[in-house]
Amino acid sequence: MSTAGEPKVSPGARRAGVTGGADRARRPESESHPMNAPIEQGVIPFVLSETREGVCTLTLNRGERYNTLSSAMLDALEHALDEVATREDVRVVVIAAKGKGFCAGHDLGELRSHPDEAWQRELFGGCSRAMIKLTQLLTGDTIDAATALDWGLVNRVVPVADLDAAVKVFTDRIVARSAAIIALGKRAFYAQVDRPLSVAYEGTTEAMAWNLVDQDAFEGMDAFLEKRAAKWRSGF
Repeated sequence: MSTAGEPKVSPGARRAGVTGGADRARRPESESHPMNAPIEQGVIPFVLSETREGVCTLTLNRGERYNTLSSAMLDALEHALDEVATREDVRVVVIAAKGKGFCAGHDLGELRSHPDEAWQRELFGGCSRAMIKLTQLLTGDTIDAATALDWGLVNRVVPVADLDAAVKVFTDRIVARSAAIIALGKRAFYAQVDRPLSVAYEGTTEAMAWNLVDQDAFEGMDAFLEKRAAKWRSGF
């Protein structure tokens, strides 16, 4: 999710990535704590984490530097995501950012100070899932939100004043669904994404069959037929 026009200033933090999540260890319904790697006493955390009603917001916390993707920022974000992945109380993850811009990309000063290939390889390995468009790769041009939408880098663009409300509508829809069924679907997706087509179909067919005999699948079908709200076993 992105905003129309760049750079923009939102009330509070800017929201960007939104994803469904569900995992293992339960925590209090609302909490806020810093994520920082490497962790040093007295250092401002690179990533802030706050969870409310099943939605965990991870906020990039270097707004004065446009939240550049330094190795420390990437480590902190990876650590925060790994921690969230173990929590059953988190159903959705929103990646936000402090400051005027969401993220300016890699920290050029840090890149320049490490000319060795091994260090560069390790850094970019941390961004291996990032989407890179050929035009950006060749020209280095920045793009606005409308262009990002046109290229398929984001799935929706809204005015900055409507951003928080739009994110809440999206996250509320995810939280209202079955955590177990969403988890099954995500595992099936990642298991097949790099496989040949025939193998992918075979794997997803098996996943769908298991999905349909899950307790929450039965509850969803019963709720639809009985025209009532579903009561998922996750408790959300």
